[in-house]
Amino acid sequence: MNGIRTIDIVPQIAQHQKSKLVCYQSGRRGSNRWSWRIHLMTLLVLTVVLIPSLQAKNLNIVKRVTLDQSAGIIQVYLSHKPTAKTIQLDRNEFIIAFKDCRLANPMAAASQLPPTVSKLEILQLPRNVVGLLLTTHNKGSLSKASWDDVKRRLLIGVDAPAQLAHTPDSLVAATPISSLDVKKLRGRISTLLGQPNFTELPKPLDAFDRFLDSVQNTTCSRAPKLKKAIVLNQKEQWKAAYQLTDRFISKKASDPCLEAAAFLKAFSAFKMHGDHDVESGLLQTIDMFKTALSYYPQSVYTPHASVVLGKMSKQLNNIAEARGYFKVVLTRYPKYEGLPEVMVELGKTYLARNKYKQAITLFERLLRDFPNSDYAAEAKILLGQALYQTNRFAEALQIYEKLLETDPERILVAPELLIAMGNIYYQSQDYTSARELLSFAYNYFPDLEDRHLVLTRLGDIHGHLNQSEKAISIYKLMIEKYPGTDGFIISSMRLADYADKPSEKEAMYQMILSDHPEHSMADLAMVKLARIWNQSGQYAKTIEAVRKYFSKRRGQLREEAIFELQKSYLALFTRWQSEGLFDKILMRYEKDKSLLKRFDKPELFIIIGDAYLKGHLYYRAAQTLQKAQETMADQAQPPDFGFKLGVAWQEAGQNDLAFEALSQYIEKYPNGKHLKEAHYRIGRIYLSRSEYQKAARHFSAKSSSQSKSSLDAICLIGLAESYIGLKRLPDAKHNLNRAIKLLAQQPHRQQTEMGYAYRLLGDVCSQLELHDKAAQAYASVLKFGNDDINADIKLLLADAYRNAQAFDEAEQTYAEIIAMEVPFWTNLAREKLREMKIKANLNQI
Repeated sequence: MNGIRTIDIVPQIAQHQKSKLVCYQSGRRGSNRWSWRIHLMTLLVLTVVLIPSLQAKNLNIVKRVTLDQSAGIIQVYLSHKPTAKTIQLDRNEFIIAFKDCRLANPMAAASQLPPTVSKLEILQLPRNVVGLLLTTHNKGSLSKASWDDVKRRLLIGVDAPAQLAHTPDSLVAATPISSLDVKKLRGRISTLLGQPNFTELPKPLDAFDRFLDSVQNTTCSRAPKLKKAIVLNQKEQWKAAYQLTDRFISKKASDPCLEAAAFLKAFSAFKMHGDHDVESGLLQTIDMFKTALSYYPQSVYTPHASVVLGKMSKQLNNIAEARGYFKVVLTRYPKYEGLPEVMVELGKTYLARNKYKQAITLFERLLRDFPNSDYAAEAKILLGQALYQTNRFAEALQIYEKLLETDPERILVAPELLIAMGNIYYQSQDYTSARELLSFAYNYFPDLEDRHLVLTRLGDIHGHLNQSEKAISIYKLMIEKYPGTDGFIISSMRLADYADKPSEKEAMYQMILSDHPEHSMADLAMVKLARIWNQSGQYAKTIEAVRKYFSKRRGQLREEAIFELQKSYLALFTRWQSEGLFDKILMRYEKDKSLLKRFDKPELFIIIGDAYLKGHLYYRAAQTLQKAQETMADQAQPPDFGFKLGVAWQEAGQNDLAFEALSQYIEKYPNGKHLKEAHYRIGRIYLSRSEYQKAARHFSAKSSSQSKSSLDAICLIGLAESYIGLKRLPDAKHNLNRAIKLLAQQPHRQQTEMGYAYRLLGDVCSQLELHDKAAQAYASVLKFGNDDINADIKLLLADAYRNAQAFDEAEQTYAEIIAMEVPFWTNLAREKLREMKIKANLNQI
């Protein structure tokens, strides 16, 4: 395979989005430092691209990646055809995300990449997603890819040759981010700001304006008091208008214009309170509108009133109620001329609840059906926001650019547009353009509500441009000018990242946790604190602090916190395992079982399973090791994993499961450390099934070790048992003698094994009618026990003496059994002794 470089990947499975990253750049190894792309990729994969399966079984394994340098092809070898998605982040940056996948093995260093690729990052993401992040030279392309079912590989062409003609349906091309002349835009905005006679953009008609127009087109507008009330509203004298209509209603018991007056009064109250967050005033106004609608349910003013009710509900943060009012107008009054306003307001409720897909659909419908509406510009800005939130940066930027081409003055009344564009460039890593736009917004729009966030983002930009001194100075300025704001907290986090000493970092994070415990950054501060403690070996401290903190929280960083907990538990348990403190492992596991069971860290459960095994809690050991096996690829299992699992199942009485695990171990590791014992244990399983020939083969298996151990002796005993089952008694006798000799040579006497071997030897010799040998064997058994537990052996010994014509020894042994005063054995020994004496007397006659 000329020109092809193979990279092997070894698994390290984790829940955390940063759990496994392998980065390759042209000519050098990449850094493990997490850039914006990793966070962006995780967000894309988890929220937009894929909804991965939560099942850990039957995962597709990414076995290896090969780089064809000559053809510019990346080949991904998998277990089976993947479900994948490709996203283009920039002109030369792409993500390929694989659903329900795991990495197989650690990646070896790659000396070169294809000429078309400058960087390749491969990482394991949460929820079983594997991601490939490609950076190409110049303006690359992933236009063609194909699945090779024979070799089970996905071919990804980067400026690929023509032979890769088939593109799988699961790989979808994306639109690259366009480019904007930022300096030219900045010049245009400066010119607009410098115009002395610049006129603000006209305000579009809203539901209130349309209501006044509707009232003016009725005969009621000629009623003196109502006419005056309309004029007062037009002059923005809301209170006077309200009082005038209120007096009109109170003095008129019946009048055809009471309907218009009731709504006019409510609208005047809305203008009095609607622009201010005065809850009591808004609630009173809502009651006025509801009263008017209850009196006049078929009123022509209903759509106007419903829109205003929706706006007030939104002000009171009753988003669901607001959405209901807007939807009523949209569905029941399709000819209402204020539908664009309704659609904009409804879209805002979707944005408020992060329902970006519904918002995008609604804004696109508005721009399609009402392209010339006064609300079209606002809809474009909101649509861009929704697209930005779903990482569709190219589309958002394109909308903003077109808006500024046709409506450049818009930037002056909506500077958030400038910030949005700057953020898009920031996310697409065009830091120079982002700095231009955000600096302009910060300097020329001092009344911006989120000015502190703009300044913080400028600090981030300088950090990405390797201008750390400027970044630090901006963060310090941010902390000084905007204490207590989001920018203050974020800047504090950034300064902590730049701090050299762990103690300085820890102080910053502790400050955020103590002073701003409810801020979203507090979660990140806790996670970073956990990392500091983990790095310094304070694992128990990490576990207690993170558990306590996140037990009452459900933030986005919960998975990262769990990842830090997993690291702490794993490091702590590994330390205890190396010190032989298996009881501490089990006590901690039992204490925190409800939490630990949710972890997806097979290495952790291997240690716990091993601790159970050392504690002779075999069934729990087997269950725990089985859990580890279900979340771990075969290639990632430690060499002795299958053996330990087999031992646990066998000792737990599950011979079938033990047989499967031990057989796989023998097949996978023909020279494994535990090969001899694995064969012995399979031999015992065959013995329990009375399959003596198969048992004998396993007991006879050769050991890779040249030295003889007690295990070899035990295998000889098992082999003898197999021969007994096969009626090959001389062979059984021979192997038992070998086993006894080998056991006697061991530095520590194996009493139980020696006693068992002599017992079997006595039985075999008895069957071969070698009674003197049998008597010697049974006598040897007694050396490894006591009288209480060896009454049966004494009886066998006495019988052997009797059969060997050693009547005195037999009589003495029977007498010893009788003296034990154990009813069953005593009675049996008396009967045999009496029988022996009778037979002896008969022989004398």
